Amino acid sequence: MLFRFLGPYLLVALSLAAPSVAVAGGITIRRVDTSGYPLIRVTVVTGATAGVAPTLSENGQAVAGLQAVNLGREQSIVLALKYAQSMSNIPLGPQGSAGRPIANAIKATQAFVDSKPGPDQVAVIAFASEALKLADFSSATTDADTALGSIAIDPVYGTVEYDALVLAAHELRSHGLPGRSIVLVSDGLDTRSKATLAEAIRAARAARAAIYVVAIRSGAFAPRPLLALARRTGGSYYLAPSLDKLKGIYGQIGAELAHTWQLQYATAARPGDLIRLQARLGHATGTFSERLPGQPRSSSGSNTPVLLVVLGCVVGAGVLGLILAPKAAYWLRRRRW
Repeated sequence: MLFRFLGPYLLVALSLAAPSVAVAGGITIRRVDTSGYPLIRVTVVTGATAGVAPTLSENGQAVAGLQAVNLGREQSIVLALKYAQSMSNIPLGPQGSAGRPIANAIKATQAFVDSKPGPDQVAVIAFASEALKLADFSSATTDADTALGSIAIDPVYGTVEYDALVLAAHELRSHGLPGRSIVLVSDGLDTRSKATLAEAIRAARAARAAIYVVAIRSGAFAPRPLLALARRTGGSYYLAPSLDKLKGIYGQIGAELAHTWQLQYATAARPGDLIRLQARLGHATGTFSERLPGQPRSSSGSNTPVLLVVLGCVVGAGVLGLILAPKAAYWLRRRRW
């Protein structure tokens, strides 16, 4: 799955309606997560040789204690596949008929599972009017293949896509492998989730999981939420108009993950500071700026001048009172006379 599906026949030319991935020799900082401050997590995609970690600097200084994990080596992956009625009304291929979108998606996804690296563990969630976990995490492919083969169009109208993503994130959060990803196969329509799009994104980010969207065109196609899910979690968005391109997309995802790194370090910057990050690999560099959560130092010290002014006024009033008190007493005595 997000896997090294690297046979030559899979490297077909794809027309992807997606943000571009780092090209050969390039490097891109895809996302910076400051929610665990002072721990900073940075998702970096390189275009250089897989297996070589980039370096990272903050405000011009190399970060201390940098930990780098390659997401393509050993990971937990949740396949989240939509099987609602909207997935049956537009064929994927020119020879397709009603029901072909889901059938083609299942067929290509099974090929994706069968081609994964051995250590990778896969779970399957299917969703329509409800979200169902069909297979637990396993490095064996039989459970996932069986689960995928059992999926049919839901006769009940409705989709709980965001609820399914929250469920997927929960499964990943309790799983031990460092690389965590969700492959979402959907047309983007959500009609009855309890969770919102923002909550689904927060759940994925809390699980340190990137969402790789395989978008299926249907009569209810809604690309905007799919784009947001990919972009705001550090994943990618792929448009899949045919079975052949579905297979190629899975190969692209696997190749991309082999070049995707999660970097983690403890920042010395203060809350509210602006940090400027630079990732480097060879001669290629990528930059990103992020404001740390909390109030900046200038804000925390902004009350000091006010306090000094107030204190000065109090002291001044006391001194003035000491000076004027004898004169006031003398004036009152003369008034009595």
